[in-house]
Amino acid sequence: MRILIFLASLLFIISLPACNKDDDNNPSGARLLDHYTTTAYPDTYSFEYNGSDQIVKTEYEEARTNIDISGNQLHFTEYRKLESREVSNATYTLNAQGNIISGHGSYSYNQSSPYTADITYVYDNAGNLVSRTYVRSDGMTYAYLNTWTNGDITSIAWTLNNNPYLVLYYEYDLNLENKLKLDEENFEAAVNSFVGNANQHLPKRRYTIFANDPTIVQEYTYAYSLDSEGFPDTLTIDGVSTVYHDVVTYHYK
Repeated sequence: MRILIFLASLLFIISLPACNKDDDNNPSGARLLDHYTTTAYPDTYSFEYNGSDQIVKTEYEEARTNIDISGNQLHFTEYRKLESREVSNATYTLNAQGNIISGHGSYSYNQSSPYTADITYVYDNAGNLVSRTYVRSDGMTYAYLNTWTNGDITSIAWTLNNNPYLVLYYEYDLNLENKLKLDEENFEAAVNSFVGNANQHLPKRRYTIFANDPTIVQEYTYAYSLDSEGFPDTLTIDGVSTVYHDVVTYHYK
């Protein structure tokens, strides 16, 4: 699926995770993202919300995702429009703060290799997401360990079957507050809720180091233009380790 490749190569397209909507999530008022467009992989990514201003539907050229909340249960599905089939169907349990703590899902991204997974999310006492673990029926276990500094995720360590695989490192502009709070990497789809606290600042650099090689790879820089309320108008992403250029343009309701 193209969005997975896109997000894996970019990560932090706006900056990340969010807890359930309250006054702290949007201190400058109710600005909801209607859609954004991209140029590197030209597409439009649109969002729909429930009555609590939580993102419950995303859609773009290839797929759409849906979230349904019933009590402390969150049901998620992803449908590939180009293939006319469902590729993800998972049910999660939410804690008292409305954040995911566990789940079970069925996945068939590769139609010939379907699998199920038991999923665990762990938070620290401050409400920061510190780990996600996926124990799959195909014998693979993936874990993602978040390190937080000054209210921001500064690294995510990926492990495969308990062995180090790679680490993603993030640097932030401490003068730029993250007001949008869109998370595009700590869940199966873009959300502004359900996965703990949001990063406090907008990122300025991201790079990757693999466990078996200290060389920096997949390095990108991020530059923003903001509106009068401090919300992103555009984000320009440029590759440092590779030739890459993208302009993301945000449109609000």
